[in-house]
Amino acid sequence: MATKSAWLILTFAAALLVTGIPYWQPAYNVLQLPEGLLGPGALFVLLLAGFCRIFAPAGTLAVTGVVTAAMVAVVVVRIEADTAIDPTAHNLMPFEIVIAVFVGLVLGLAGAGGALAVRALLRLAQRS
Repeated sequence: MATKSAWLILTFAAALLVTGIPYWQPAYNVLQLPEGLLGPGALFVLLLAGFCRIFAPAGTLAVTGVVTAAMVAVVVVRIEADTAIDPTAHNLMPFEIVIAVFVGLVLGLAGAGGALAVRALLRLAQRS
């Protein structure tokens, strides 16, 4: 069985790639936040956070922190790539990072909290 650290690293890498690849592809002038981070990839990240919370077993704060860090990393990679081409491209960069933090917190807390709720319901059903 994988260790807690391995689960957290896997969660970070998967969240980074699943949300990052679609976010990095469109042109900067077409991209919108937070819509660029939300979509099918966000649902996958939500489920991944739940699995990490149950199977790691990592704490809710650890899972939420990893998911949040992945969302911020997605945005920072995009900012770095775009500003290497045009230094004036991301003049609202701090707001983009704040939006990524918010999206990561919501996905991480919803995934980990949802997993805890499902586990509690399953335990309740076993007692009956």
